[in-house]
Amino acid sequence: MTIVKIVPLIALIVVGLAAKDPDIGISLPQFSDFESVVLLTFYAFMAFENSNMAAGELRNPKRTIPLALMTTLAAFTLFTMLVIWAYAAFAPQADGNENALAAAAGQLVGQFGVIAISLAAAFSIGANSLVGGIVTPRMTFGMGEQGTLPRIFAHVSNRFQTPDVSIVFFGGTAILFSLWAGFATLAVASALSRLVMYLLCGLALPVLEHREAERAPWWHLPVSALAVISSLWVASQAPAEAFQMLGLIIAVGNLTA
Repeated sequence: MTIVKIVPLIALIVVGLAAKDPDIGISLPQFSDFESVVLLTFYAFMAFENSNMAAGELRNPKRTIPLALMTTLAAFTLFTMLVIWAYAAFAPQADGNENALAAAAGQLVGQFGVIAISLAAAFSIGANSLVGGIVTPRMTFGMGEQGTLPRIFAHVSNRFQTPDVSIVFFGGTAILFSLWAGFATLAVASALSRLVMYLLCGLALPVLEHREAERAPWWHLPVSALAVISSLWVASQAPAEAFQMLGLIIAVGNLTA
């Protein structure tokens, strides 16, 4: 799935920058413009922290996990910049109902490009949903085992050896929320829920390191402070509808518990 969704974008970068003059200059956005899209931009970077879930199976997680996180963020940022650069190089005219990248691919190579980008988008959504369906139910399963959720969430299917109740709960809840609001609202609400987690991690890091006998590096504290401040600032840009959706998500979680 990753290959299918990445290859058309690589082709768009190569063909776009080869066909048009990429020397378009760099113009930083106005701060108010940046604020208006910061949450949706943040959504694109979400789930980079999922590599932490494999920490218990690694030989040296203290070295491997930070390296994986930083290289993933750097590579994704560079790749996204190249896609935007290629798009801006020939600036296709897309109407309000047309996907911007599909319009760009259509202008470059015709209908085949539109189909390729559309397939890439479909596989990207499918891969994201598949990962969510695999990873997220393991969280409620673990909470059921620990007693922070009802024990039924820790039930394991005799046939498939998977947390079937957690999987069905996650899938059913996801369907209900998808019918409740549009993508943009759900994306922002999802970003807000992640920001709550990031905020708690930023606040917890100094406390956890204070408990350890080994002295933590000096730069951990300012990084934690930066994480807390950034999380609060990004969350402050969310519209009221997104906070309402987040409140509904929290309410469903509390009622379940």
